[in-house]
Amino acid sequence: MFKAMKKMLCFFSLGYLLLVSSLAYSDEIQANWVDLGAGSVLSLNGQIADTTDHFYASITVNGQAMTQEAVTLNLTDTVDIQAHIVPSAEQNGKTVEGLIYAEYRFLNQANYQFGFLLNQQNQIEEWDRNPSTLVSRITGQTLSDTWSFPLYQGQFVATGGLKLFFGYRLSDGTVHFNATHPLILTIVNYPLIAGAEYVYTADFDGDGQIESLQFTATEYSYWQVADEQTLSKVWSEGAKVGDLLWTYRQQLQIADTNQDGKDELIFYQDNQRYRIQLMGMSWMLLDSPTSPTTETCATCYVIATGSQNSGIFAINTQGGLDYLIPAENSSWQQLSVNGVVGRVLNIVQAESDSYARIYAINDQGQLLATAKQNESIQVVVVGTRQDLVASSLVVNAKGGFALTQTGELFHAYFNSQTNQWITETLPSIAGKLVAPLATDGQESLFVLSEQGSLFSVTGSMNLISLKQIMGIPALKTGVLALGQLNSGVFAQNQAGLLVRIYQQAGVWTTETLTTEAIYINRLISGETGVSGKVYGVTNSGQVFNTWQDDNKAIHFNYLHELGMIQANSLLANYRGVFAIDIQGKLINIAFQDGFWQRQLIDVWDVTLRPYLIANSLTGVNADLFGITANNQIYSALRNGNRLSFSPLW
Repeated sequence: MFKAMKKMLCFFSLGYLLLVSSLAYSDEIQANWVDLGAGSVLSLNGQIADTTDHFYASITVNGQAMTQEAVTLNLTDTVDIQAHIVPSAEQNGKTVEGLIYAEYRFLNQANYQFGFLLNQQNQIEEWDRNPSTLVSRITGQTLSDTWSFPLYQGQFVATGGLKLFFGYRLSDGTVHFNATHPLILTIVNYPLIAGAEYVYTADFDGDGQIESLQFTATEYSYWQVADEQTLSKVWSEGAKVGDLLWTYRQQLQIADTNQDGKDELIFYQDNQRYRIQLMGMSWMLLDSPTSPTTETCATCYVIATGSQNSGIFAINTQGGLDYLIPAENSSWQQLSVNGVVGRVLNIVQAESDSYARIYAINDQGQLLATAKQNESIQVVVVGTRQDLVASSLVVNAKGGFALTQTGELFHAYFNSQTNQWITETLPSIAGKLVAPLATDGQESLFVLSEQGSLFSVTGSMNLISLKQIMGIPALKTGVLALGQLNSGVFAQNQAGLLVRIYQQAGVWTTETLTTEAIYINRLISGETGVSGKVYGVTNSGQVFNTWQDDNKAIHFNYLHELGMIQANSLLANYRGVFAIDIQGKLINIAFQDGFWQRQLIDVWDVTLRPYLIANSLTGVNADLFGITANNQIYSALRNGNRLSFSPLW
């Protein structure tokens, strides 16, 4: 095994001498660098913090410049990778050691388990991934305004995955490096389609050999093993609206969830997990509780209220953004939104008093944020990642969070003191992280791994970490919510039972809330001020809630007054519980005089989409906003025992 890894890491010394240079950072060179963002500084006691160092890399494959930090390439490809550091001003003139090191994984493994470094003799050394044991590649380098040097030139000699890090070490032992944005290289040994945007490899047919599914901008194709490590194309399909593989091509995950020897393709949509398996020469959706809609945000509205009472943002039918603000005489005014990149797939309200009004993720896997400039809204791209999963996007007081396609946690926030965006990516401690993330919008944030382990996201805004919560049962992915008033995290175990995970005397413990296997489709947090309050929807469309009494006991109850609803529409606010039923009508129930009462609904000659958001805009007389089937945004207001309906635009 170690021989194979040594062979892999021999790329550091394949026929060239790593020369340290002080290349001028000309405009021509700058245009080719991939921006890896601000670096991190690691102290001797293991504490990591942000630094104003800035890291860049230039990656060319067969002479073509790459624009992303994660690149898939073939063994036959020739690459040239250069590093560039802009040290923080206070480091100028200091003498440092240069560091080059990497983490490695085999292609059939998700986690990076082994480490290697390059020493001063240009030799590969195994590295225990302990920062204190890093050996320098370069010595006696005096820092100036910029520092450029080559990382690798040539061809790779073995397949695998690499995370490449570089940086410098000061005389006091602190290390400055590209901690949150390593260069991620995946080296394969099969043909890649020209212009391939997404590549998935697995044993899809259960024959013990690797197969590949590759997507370009216009088609996807399926490849099988022909001889040893060479793949041949079996078939290809053109892009088709409504095709599941094509619709979710940017967020697919791979796992053998039913242990039948065949890997499935997995995607998450609206808090549900869907599995697609190869059946002969076609792909089939497996035992999903409800069929996922073939409509995405490219063909229907998704809306979110902006922070700071700024108005309503909506994804329009072209995948751009609309922005509506309340005007006089109960009318609404539309402002222009400039700078939208790609098609927007998901949007969420930003943290309070944020530089951004909303966060968004586009079809290129990038994080976007908006800011108001005079009478228009400007969109900016945050960070350099291009593999974020749109359905995982959430926000709390610490900034915006999303998952990468490889199951890592991405975090972004705006530092108002330095007037710049800060981003970081945290690897999972054990297994891929999967949507949804559960947050109260304040400090708490929880996420599940693919194997059903629960993690909390702890720390301050500029220094977060993932902490695994031990001693809990294996949980079902796709179902997660926070109870109110610090009453715990609610989830479902693999047996279909509702469980509560909470802290007692500083120790995490678990409680099964019902002995009935209810098979939950979706969970949401309840109203503020009610302990233990969550709402859920079963696979059959039934709604239930939980609450905690004065003796700390959790109670469970079905809300039959709502009838059968569409799971994605469930909303709870101070007015009660709202949902869209299976006929596309709005329903509201409220707890009054000791029991739930169903509110009267005005008869609307319109069908509503299963998407509701609570009104958070001061001075706007509405309980919620929603979308009609013909893409009109509407507001709803409960007056006494009646709900009024009003299109906005």
